[in-house]
Amino acid sequence: MVIGYDFDMNFLRYTLLVLVAVIPSACASIEIHQLAAKCDFSGDPRFSILQGKIPLSPKEASASPTLAEISNESKPTPEERSALLQFDSASEPCRNGAIDIADRYTSPEIAGALREYGLTQLNIYRLLVQGDLSYGKAWETKYGLMAHWQQIVGQYDRARQISDAAAQQAAAAQISAAAQAFSAFNQHPTVTNCTALGPNLSCVSR
Repeated sequence: MVIGYDFDMNFLRYTLLVLVAVIPSACASIEIHQLAAKCDFSGDPRFSILQGKIPLSPKEASASPTLAEISNESKPTPEERSALLQFDSASEPCRNGAIDIADRYTSPEIAGALREYGLTQLNIYRLLVQGDLSYGKAWETKYGLMAHWQQIVGQYDRARQISDAAAQQAAAAQISAAAQAFSAFNQHPTVTNCTALGPNLSCVSR
């Protein structure tokens, strides 16, 4: 089966967080919020079967997963797999739009890291759709990666605000290291668990 699921709201949310943090352009901020509004599928009846199983909007993705969500050991049914693939088609412009904004307004290092991060999210969803991960495990893994990414973004933004060259260099190195970790996972996407140890990211594969 060919899996084409290449977008999720977690990727969009953290793309937006990065862009808001590092882009001073008012035009970019307008584009970001317009894109977020277009990418809210929480009320779309086509995806009602996925409610509570995956984030369907940036707002849903902004909240920590509940115990019930990460404890969900069920895997997609054929009907749910069909809905996930349909969601892929509907939301593809969101991912492409976020990457386009990153390419136009951020540095090549940030844009490149975002691409690898997006591919990591894609591969986690592929494992979910293929039945290799449960909904809960997919959500837990993706949220752990997001938390690590958010930490790096926060450090980058703080260094930028205080104009600390050494801190900026250190934060840029962490972004590069994260991109390499994402890339390594993407070459063999059989994740069972990913954890952040300080600035380092470790994914244990089967």
